[in-house]
Amino acid sequence: MRNNRIKEMTYYAMFIALIAVLSFTPLGMIPLSPTVSVTDIHIVVVLAALLMGLKGGIVTGLAFGVLSWLRAITAPVGVVDPVFTNVLVSIFPRLVFGVIAGVLAEITRRKFFGKTRVYETVSIAITAAIGTLIHTSITVIMMYLIGRTMPIYEEFFANNTFSAFFLGILGFNGMLELAAAIIITPILFYALRRMFRDFLPKSVEK
Repeated sequence: MRNNRIKEMTYYAMFIALIAVLSFTPLGMIPLSPTVSVTDIHIVVVLAALLMGLKGGIVTGLAFGVLSWLRAITAPVGVVDPVFTNVLVSIFPRLVFGVIAGVLAEITRRKFFGKTRVYETVSIAITAAIGTLIHTSITVIMMYLIGRTMPIYEEFFANNTFSAFFLGILGFNGMLELAAAIIITPILFYALRRMFRDFLPKSVEK
C-alpha cells in the first residue's frame, strides 16, 4: 500500500514536471501568429486521467491551470497573454476540464478497457476528442467574458473584431488541438500502459 502511494506521487510529479516543461517552452504552446497559439498540454491531462482515473485528471488539470497562470505572469509572449493573468481564464477552465476529463476517463476505463484493442482505441480517442472540445470551449468563453472587461482590449472589442478572432480560435485552433489529441493520446496510452498497470482496472490486459 505504501509502495503504491509512493508510486502514485511519483507519477503525479512526473506529469506535473512534463506540464511545466510544455508550459514554458514552444513544445507546449506552439505560436502560429502573434495572437494565436496552439497547445498540446491538454493531452497530458487526458492521458493522466485515462491512466490514473478521476484524481489524475483533477491533479493535472489544476497543474495545467496554475502553470498557465504563472507563464502569463512571468513569461508572456503574445497579445492574449494578459487575459490569462486572470485565474478565471487560466486556472478555472483547466480545473473544470480536468474534472470532466477524469469523469469521462472513469467511464471509459470501466466500460471499454479490457475489451478488444479496437474498442479501447476508439474509446480513448473519443474521450480525448470530447475532453479537447470542452477544454477549448470553456477557455475561449472565459477569455471572451474576462477579456471584454480589460482596458487593454477595449479597442479590440469596440471594433467588433472579437467575433472573427474567437470563432477562429474555436475553429482553426480547436480542430488542430482535436486532431492532435485523437492521434497522440492512444499512442501514448499504449506506450505507458504497462508502467501504470497498478492504477488500471484489473480487466485491462497488462
